[in-house]
Amino acid sequence: MNWLPIFILLITLIVTFIPAPKTEEPNDSSPC
Repeated sequence: MNWLPIFILLITLIVTFIPAPKTEEPNDSSPC
């Protein structure tokens, strides 16, 4: 059951990597 903490860490990394590129998408769609 050592994969539990690893799974949480993986999700944390993904959640940190996803919002980064996703922040550029809405910026391009919403012209200032």
